[in-house]
Amino acid sequence: MASCAFVPTVAAGALVARSAAATSSRRPAAVPSARGVQMLMGGGKGNEAGGGKNPFGALGNMGNIMDAVKKAQQFTESAKELQDELKETEIEATAREGKVKVVLTGQQTPISVTIAPELLDEGADAVSAAVTDAVKAAHSRSLEYMRERLGGLTTDFGLPQQPPQ
Repeated sequence: MASCAFVPTVAAGALVARSAAATSSRRPAAVPSARGVQMLMGGGKGNEAGGGKNPFGALGNMGNIMDAVKKAQQFTESAKELQDELKETEIEATAREGKVKVVLTGQQTPISVTIAPELLDEGADAVSAAVTDAVKAAHSRSLEYMRERLGGLTTDFGLPQQPPQ
């Protein structure tokens, strides 16, 4: 039966607990080579400081992190511009042969509802139904426009697309 006592060993600068039986029958833990550490930290072929593909070779993979931060900043700026565009875009829909017109922003904020006077003569139920139809149509168009624009933004930055609804 294996011993339950643990014998501490040091491997690669870290304290590792091993059972007494395991330490006697196994090889000592492998210590990473200088080359392995160099590759882990981003050095090595093509990434040497001052040359190669990564200008931040001496800093390891910091160049990749810097690229990711720059890309995130660009995405944030583009998203802000898109929000401003959606805020200023007007989406219009009509109902009852143009007797009701509803205008929303690209962010689905209502701007106006216009009702022709002759529709008022048809009664409250007719007006309510026409306004409801126009609002639904405008909202649907506004959502579709926003999805198209957001899809373009995510495609530009290589992000996954939202599944269709």
